[in-house]
Amino acid sequence: MILLSTSVAGSIGCSGGSGGSGRFVPSDNKARDVLDAVLAAWQRGEPPGQINVAGTTVEVVDSVRRGGQKLAKYEIAGNVPSDGPKQFAVRLTLENAAAQEVTYVVVGDDPIWVYRDQDYTQQQGM
Repeated sequence: MILLSTSVAGSIGCSGGSGGSGRFVPSDNKARDVLDAVLAAWQRGEPPGQINVAGTTVEVVDSVRRGGQKLAKYEIAGNVPSDGPKQFAVRLTLENAAAQEVTYVVVGDDPIWVYRDQDYTQQQGM
């Protein structure tokens, strides 16, 4: 799976915004819907990893999230401007913790990958 992740993300980084990279970047609506489904799954207690969203495989990468950490509520605040993958600012409220602002990156076709921003950056070798 990691090899596929590197392959998809590498294709985006090397394509320069034109050409064939568009197929690896979901539409704004699809990316937001997938992110919403990922966060709702977390709220239900599901761990990161692979989930199915409307017939599409979604891989969730979030190394900051710990087992047993409960998401009380979330709000997708909006898009973060990007020339590459879709990025969204999200306000997370964990049980027994202060709210926090994080950014999620959504990239891919099938599977679609949802990364917490620092996981995406690390995966890209930045």
